[in-house]
Amino acid sequence: MCRLRNRLAWTDCFRQGLLETMASPPGHATDLSMFEGLFDKMLKPQGAFAAALKTAGYDAAHTKPSCPSQVFTDCMTVAARHAFPQLGVDQAYRCLGRIFTEGFLKTIPGKLVNATMPMIGPKRFVQRIPM
Repeated sequence: MCRLRNRLAWTDCFRQGLLETMASPPGHATDLSMFEGLFDKMLKPQGAFAAALKTAGYDAAHTKPSCPSQVFTDCMTVAARHAFPQLGVDQAYRCLGRIFTEGFLKTIPGKLVNATMPMIGPKRFVQRIPM
């Protein structure tokens, strides 16, 4: 299964906001910290996994400040398939959401989010994610 972190009580709420971001219209961009948290801090893809991400549009060796949201969506699909091949799609995305949240909190923007979360709560935070 996936790694669960009870200390991240707001994971499911954040995951829902992440899924809504993944469905954003063309032209929207996703900040590099989203990629950094999941891939650089947590999954650390190598071999076929890294090659599939590069094909999807993310190359950890040549990053940009942001990428089209569709690239992030495609990379999430690749990550779910490579990180959790034994799980169904829904369960793989749930596990990926938890890992993403933990990794994002290790980035500089994530540390800022973690510091402000107790003040505004997870629901209000997710509502303020720019879509």
